[in-house]
Amino acid sequence: MPADPLALRRWSIVFASACALAVGNAPIAIFTFGIFSKAVVAEFGWSRGAVGAALGALNICGAFAIPFFGACIDRFGVRRPMLASIVLSCLALAAVSLAHSFWAFVLAFALFGVFCGGITPVPHAKLIAAWFGSRRGLALGLAMSGTGVGAALVPLLAHELLTHYGWRAGYQGLALLAAVIGLVATASVLRDPPAVATPQRERRPLTPAPWRTILARTEFWLMALAVFAVCTALTGMIVTAVPLLTDRGMPALIATSVVSSAGLASAGGRLLTGALLDVFFGPRVAACAFVASALGIALMAVGGPTWVYLVASVLIGGALGAEVDVIGYLVSRYFDIDTFGRAYGLVFFAFSVASGSGGYLLGLCHDLTGSYTSGVWACAALCLLGALLISRLGPYRVGRVRDANEQGGVAARPA
Repeated sequence: MPADPLALRRWSIVFASACALAVGNAPIAIFTFGIFSKAVVAEFGWSRGAVGAALGALNICGAFAIPFFGACIDRFGVRRPMLASIVLSCLALAAVSLAHSFWAFVLAFALFGVFCGGITPVPHAKLIAAWFGSRRGLALGLAMSGTGVGAALVPLLAHELLTHYGWRAGYQGLALLAAVIGLVATASVLRDPPAVATPQRERRPLTPAPWRTILARTEFWLMALAVFAVCTALTGMIVTAVPLLTDRGMPALIATSVVSSAGLASAGGRLLTGALLDVFFGPRVAACAFVASALGIALMAVGGPTWVYLVASVLIGGALGAEVDVIGYLVSRYFDIDTFGRAYGLVFFAFSVASGSGGYLLGLCHDLTGSYTSGVWACAALCLLGALLISRLGPYRVGRVRDANEQGGVAARPA
């Protein structure tokens, strides 16, 4: 039995966030893009680089929209902006199935990027940072592991939909799944925390920072550049893994299973990283994860038996999970909670641009050289650069505190 009345609510929010993120933007759009891409190329005759531009449009539009979504949740709370975002983004994803021209295809993905803020980790990380203090890393790891579970299961569902019904019905099915689970989790469970009455000696004034103040911080730029470098590499590898492996003669179902193993590793990476963040200095944890991802990408470049690709996929997926955990955790340790949405949104700008850039650049590399190999080695180098940048962060600016329900008292404002 929980020792206090808010414990069950706090951990139910973690569970609901995990369920919602299992059908968030990464599992339903990024992890499935490579599965549908060959069918799209076959139907329209476009190049792989051209098809990859749609994912680039998604992430670039999302990159510009998410900082403003972060400002909305700082001002209005998370629930109402999330509900609107879920409905609009799922309609945009379903609209992909209606495309019969290149520009309509790209436009549908771009609209998904504009509206997808509520199905990204941004609002969930703000909620958990507000509800949790001393166990924040573990709570973030548990919630973000939902993305890993979704990344493992949703591609398998996408493959089945593609095989039996085609890529158009596949996108419709994924949009419906994301809408149902996301709306149920958000409407029934997710809430902003009650105001916490902390002892006077623990208080310090919190002044919401304007955009220019956040952009002037060295910590922001180190985080943003590290995230950009590593995310370019990791999402590029995830998006192109199925085409890369099938080009090397691997059956499509086995190649999809390799990508799914990255999703499972991502879930494990989130849990492990979350626990480590509560014990060790966050930038060091992140640097170790990024170095491991460089090793996994190098194994993917070298190739070999199927087990080599599985090991590589596990290393890449584990780092992808660590990356998402680390963003939310480090933002909460270097920026106050009152400006968390804006600060995280700006870091997520780098994340979103990188998510589109990786797939496009690797697709372009294939178009120019006939192979992904040189692009894969460049991705390994980017992960090492990210490890170097993140290791340069200094001491935390926001200290560790006890969880909200462990503080001296809770205000009467309903949650």
